[in-house]
Amino acid sequence: AIIISELNIDTWKFVRDLPRYNRQYCGLNDTEYEKVAAETALPMVESFMEELVDELALQLDDDGTCNNFFQIAAMQSGNGTDAKNGNLLGQLVQVSSFDMSAAFS
Repeated sequence: AIIISELNIDTWKFVRDLPRYNRQYCGLNDTEYEKVAAETALPMVESFMEELVDELALQLDDDGTCNNFFQIAAMQSGNGTDAKNGNLLGQLVQVSSFDMSAAFS
């Protein structure tokens, strides 16, 4: 049997201060916005990634790997600056398989 589970990742606490409509970006041009947004995001990256890795560690395979996880990727390079509501970290999919014909003991 195969079980496929979709796992949504809450990125809002990481990106909540980055939308252009926030007061701190009022009146900035694109270059200024990118600079201030990067300065805002960088201090949050480490703690966000540590928390994400800790949560994924709960789901590791027996050999300590995440081989049964894969990321659903958008069909775009991710290099553009015009991605609206793009969220490449938004979902992971876990695929689990097991032998249903095995005898229970």
